[in-house]
Amino acid sequence: MASYCVDSNVLLGYSFLQNRWDEHTDRLISTDNSLFISDQVIYEYCCKKGKPRAETELKWSKDYGKFDDEKARLRKDARMCELEVDSRQESELGPETVSEIFIEEHDVETQVQGKIRKYFKKALTEDCTHLDVRDAMRDLVERITTQADSRKETLSERIDYISVEDERDEDLRVRLAEMISHGSQTEHPDAEVVADSYVLQNLGIAGRLVTGDKGDIYSNREGINAMTGLSVLYLKDEFASHSFL
Repeated sequence: MASYCVDSNVLLGYSFLQNRWDEHTDRLISTDNSLFISDQVIYEYCCKKGKPRAETELKWSKDYGKFDDEKARLRKDARMCELEVDSRQESELGPETVSEIFIEEHDVETQVQGKIRKYFKKALTEDCTHLDVRDAMRDLVERITTQADSRKETLSERIDYISVEDERDEDLRVRLAEMISHGSQTEHPDAEVVADSYVLQNLGIAGRLVTGDKGDIYSNREGINAMTGLSVLYLKDEFASHSFL
């Protein structure tokens, strides 16, 4: 059994069905591995709401941050879907066309599109009406939102949150920020994630950090390793899904 720190993209990917990390996070979460987050990750995922991290209560039960942003994006994209449906003649509508509209407006990733097509094929007939389509789309968005709430609860039970606010190496945090920003900044959110993970490593809890995208943390993985000893792993490389829910 291995131990990993994870970033907020991993949490977001597990939470939302349409997300590009969905199938990969399923495998990571379902393993017997020990998973950990610290202050910056939980702040980004569900606690960030205007105030700095130091002034924010950090707890799983909050519904702000990236989690709330993703819900807001779902609602916005749902409105765009309905506008597109209303612009079509009913004779143009059908499970396949509606699937394409939903996939395009919600920017659904390729590996998740099969789930969307399967849903609309079951929910709609070829002679469906505008009302049928709107009802089916709203039902799907509600399912995604409800599942996100449920999966967020699962994460709170599955992943250990350990606060390290009083134990961070501030000099290291600044050096990480400067490296990630190529010398232009002394503060950077990804540097905060790495600095927190470094403390967990020093405590003997986890020495590997799994990131959900190939952004600043992954692109600076060699420098991070040299500076901290942490191994940075890319979710899609390390946890390719063996199944598709």
